[in-house]
Amino acid sequence: MRVEGGRLLMYLAAGKNKGGGIASLPPTGGTPQMVLRHPAAAATVERGFFDSRVVYQNGRSFLMHARISGIDDEDEKSMKSMAGFGS
Repeated sequence: MRVEGGRLLMYLAAGKNKGGGIASLPPTGGTPQMVLRHPAAAATVERGFFDSRVVYQNGRSFLMHARISGIDDEDEKSMKSMAGFGS
């Protein structure tokens, strides 16, 4: 995503029954340290955001679809377009 305070901020995608989140990594490598963990209860919704845009600012992360599409208008209306995490 970006470098902040000399550390790489990156998005870790959600897994099955495990929320994703934002982690930081020092420039020398090593083990990522979680900055914000998304809740496991939202993992199914979060996993639906493939090829998404991720923004992290002021302790909050936002996932947004790059495009909305569906077979018909009802598919497009029911598609989740954004998810927010943090406080």
